[in-house]
Amino acid sequence: LRWVQFGVFSPIMRMHSTKLPTLERRPWAKPERIYHAARDAMQLRHALIPYIYSMAWRAHQTGISLVTPMYYGNSNAEAYDAPDQYFFGSELIVAPVTHPADARSGVATKRVWLPSGTWFNFFTGESIVGGKWIEVRAALEDIPVFAKAGAIVPLAPRVGWGGTENPTELHIHIFPGADNVFDLYEDDGETIDYQQGKYAITRFELKGDTFTIHPAQGDHTVIPAQRTYHIHVHDARGTTELASVTIAPHQTVSQPIK
Repeated sequence: LRWVQFGVFSPIMRMHSTKLPTLERRPWAKPERIYHAARDAMQLRHALIPYIYSMAWRAHQTGISLVTPMYYGNSNAEAYDAPDQYFFGSELIVAPVTHPADARSGVATKRVWLPSGTWFNFFTGESIVGGKWIEVRAALEDIPVFAKAGAIVPLAPRVGWGGTENPTELHIHIFPGADNVFDLYEDDGETIDYQQGKYAITRFELKGDTFTIHPAQGDHTVIPAQRTYHIHVHDARGTTELASVTIAPHQTVSQPIK
C-alpha cells in the first residue's frame, strides 16, 4: 500500500517493484482494508492528471521537473537534511511513508520539514506554521501531503475506471493566504500537435480574497465546449467563502464549498 501511495505522487506510477513471481500485485487480492486504501490512492492519481499534465508542460517549458528536492528555492540548511520528501509540482510537498507502522498503534510517524510560511494538510485543510520540523502521524490510509498558502490545485472527478480525455468537470482546491496563479495546460493527449500550437492554457488566479478563472487561451478545440467548476476553499480562518469568483463565459461554477 505504501508503494502505491508513493507512486501516486511520483512521475510514473507502477504496481510492480520487483521481479519476484510470487509477489501479489493485485490490490483486490490484498486484505480488504489495503484494497480499499489502494483503490482510493489510484483514483486520486487519476484525479491528479490535470495537475500532473500541467506540471509536465512546465517541465517542457522550463526544465523544472515534476519532482524537485527541498533545497530548490530554499537556502536553509535544513532543506538539505530532508532527503525523503520533495516538492511535487509548484503547489505541493509530499513526504511518503516508507517505514512500517508501530505494531501496537498501527500508526506510522514521519518527521517532515516545512519551509517558512503557512502550509496546509492537503486532505484535512489543517493549517501549519512552517519554518520547522513537524511530526506527522499517518494511519495506513494517510499520505503526508502539504499545500502552500495560495496553492491552486485542479483535480478531475474521481472515476471508477479509465478515461484520460480533458474533463468536463474540474474540482479546484484553493488554499488562501497568498496571491498565486496556476496555468492549466491541455492538449489532445494523443499527438505531438502541441508543437504546432494545438493546446490551450486556462489561467486560475487568486488575488486577495478574489479567485478568477480567466478565458482559455490558445486552441479551444482541445477543451470541452462547456465545463463545470467546483471550487473547494480550504481556509485557515474557518470560513468557506471567497469575496467573489469570476469565471470565463460559457462555463459554470458551483457554490464555494469546503
